Amino acid sequence: FGQLCDVREKLERHYRDMQDIEFTVQQQKLYMLQTRNGKRTVHAALRIAVEMAAEGLISEAEAVSRIDPRGLDQRGVDIGIGGRQDKGREADELPPGDEPLSDFSIRY
Repeated sequence: FGQLCDVREKLERHYRDMQDIEFTVQQQKLYMLQTRNGKRTVHAALRIAVEMAAEGLISEAEAVSRIDPRGLDQRGVDIGIGGRQDKGREADELPPGDEPLSDFSIRY
């Protein structure tokens, strides 16, 4: 299991995205079959992009570019970047406990 986790981390660092990994174990040996960028909901994509930017794995500009704005409109998600909310609210108007992650904030 530890070897699989190590390979997953390497693949996600290399592709700079969450990976859907297919593998098999035969005679106690791990074989990687294929990998591709994982599918996710709009909420999950937003959270992953924010966390990756906060960890310095991708830039804030790349994090924003990974999110389909049409999906956010359909889901009722507010995004704050640099302290402003997309619906005109200032960061200091957020309810207590809803502090931004880095320069991003997410409200579902």
